[in-house]
Amino acid sequence: MRGFLINLSALEQDNRRGFAHMTPSRRYVKPLQWAADNPHLAQAQVLHALLEKGRDTQFGKQHQFHQIRSASDFAKAVPISDYEGLRPYVEDCLDGKPNVLWPGKIRMFAT
Repeated sequence: MRGFLINLSALEQDNRRGFAHMTPSRRYVKPLQWAADNPHLAQAQVLHALLEKGRDTQFGKQHQFHQIRSASDFAKAVPISDYEGLRPYVEDCLDGKPNVLWPGKIRMFAT
C-alpha cells in the first residue's frame, strides 16, 4: 500500500521536548496532507496497523485479525458489540491478564 504513515513515536518525542519547537515541519505536514488528500487509503493504513498490533491478542485471535484485509472483512469478522459483549474481555484485563484486548497489560481504565 503506497502512501505515508504518520510517525507517532516522533510526535511523542517532540511532545516531551515542550512547545518551543512548535513550527510545522515537513515530516508532519506532508503525511497529514497526503492523508487529507487520500482519506480512504489513510484509513486503510491505520486499520492495517491496528490489526497487525492486535493480531496476537485474545480478541485478535478469536476474530482472526490475521485474515482481515479490508474494512469489509473487519465488519464481517468483528460483530458490533455493546459493553456486555466485551465484559469478559474487560474483566480479564481488570484481573491483570495481558494480551486480551490490546498487547500487554492494560494499566489504566476509565470509569
